[in-house]
Amino acid sequence: MTLYLYITAALIYGECTVGILLNGFIVATNFKNWRLPCDKILSCLATSRCLFLFYMMLLNVFFVFSPQLYRIPVFRSSVLMCTMLLSHTNFWLTTTLCVFYCVKITNYSHKFFTFLKTRISSLVHWFILASLLVSVASSLPCVWIADDGGQQNFTSSAAENTTFGKVMSKKETYNRLIMFLVGSFPPLLIFCVAIILLIHSLWVHIRHMGTGFGSPNLEVHFGAVKSMSLFLVLHVVYFVCMSVRQSPTNNTSWISVSSMVACIPPLLHSLYIIISTRKLKEELLKWFCGQ
Repeated sequence: MTLYLYITAALIYGECTVGILLNGFIVATNFKNWRLPCDKILSCLATSRCLFLFYMMLLNVFFVFSPQLYRIPVFRSSVLMCTMLLSHTNFWLTTTLCVFYCVKITNYSHKFFTFLKTRISSLVHWFILASLLVSVASSLPCVWIADDGGQQNFTSSAAENTTFGKVMSKKETYNRLIMFLVGSFPPLLIFCVAIILLIHSLWVHIRHMGTGFGSPNLEVHFGAVKSMSLFLVLHVVYFVCMSVRQSPTNNTSWISVSSMVACIPPLLHSLYIIISTRKLKEELLKWFCGQ
């Protein structure tokens, strides 16, 4: 089992390193050429992902090399609060980005959509600030979750294969999961609604256009649907993996695998953003060509 943990830890370090480099590149490029409101959301999301991936690397060091730290309630509370804060921030910033694309691309005539479409650029800062505040508010209760109930089950033999569940009481583990779901489900729901509205707008547009499949506006719709569908799949994978990490499981393999897979969606989506965005792709090619 020790060899297995070392292998998964090495894979996690590799994924996190590549993800940090990709997201750092997005932040650096957007900072150098700051033009559109979506660049601000992307930069905040990329920064949040960099912090999350670095935190996952650090957490894995503790998990593999210093499992005895999880006997300390204060340490567990700190770890839980940081995990919730970074996860919820990623969820809300991701949802903010999707809502921005949905409002800018869809053609609904409802007053609320018209208001958002005309004000969305100026409201971006408030959306980002609200995302951060909601994430902090939903993470603060983690300070009071950790207890001493599970310490009596932590023995020297268990230290070799420690998991979060072995050093926490059942009440504490269920509270972790409930808090994660309560903080993560609302942005996931809004995310899904944004995609449904975008697909419905595309369908209405196709019906009005008839056979005009060469329309630039239609191509924008198709591109947005493809991008957001991929985004949704990666988002759901991330949500499931993080839920497994917070669930009351005593299986070290599940926690290691879920940690490894949870680092993949931020990496893949950041890579997709770079490839599908002309400014980022051109800048990346310049870096590789040494220009």
